Amino acid sequence: MGQNAGTDKTRRGGPTYAESIRLGLRSGLIVATFFSLVVTVQRLLLGPNAFARLGMTWAAIVALYYVAFCLGGCAYGALLPLKPKNLLAAMMSGVLLVLPVYLGFGVFIGLALNKAPTLGVALTAGAVAAVLVGIPVGLRDFGSEREGEGNGR
Repeated sequence: MGQNAGTDKTRRGGPTYAESIRLGLRSGLIVATFFSLVVTVQRLLLGPNAFARLGMTWAAIVALYYVAFCLGGCAYGALLPLKPKNLLAAMMSGVLLVLPVYLGFGVFIGLALNKAPTLGVALTAGAVAAVLVGIPVGLRDFGSEREGEGNGR
């Protein structure tokens, strides 16, 4: 019994908690790799000073993508088992799902296109947009998963 303690399923037929976190990490790595490829192509096309106006080097941007998307993926994965049962977890998982994209767009639009005065303003705008979009996304998933449970009885 003690040997299988870490392999208990979080819900009937669902992944374990550790498997959910690994799933989130894997998703974060995939998304970070995609975005890193995009900035690598930009660097190849625009040269080594492609990101000078952001105040970051290409390597720093790639490292930031991997750190942010991996942490966000792990956090999202940690919330997956709780999502069908907990309204707050559903809302937070929605925010975590869209947060990296909105932060990225906030920085890109705010600084690269000179639409925001500082990095802090760009990040704040991205975070607010992620909360406003992410909560309904999480609630939509929460409602649809609960309906699926009721129909399966």
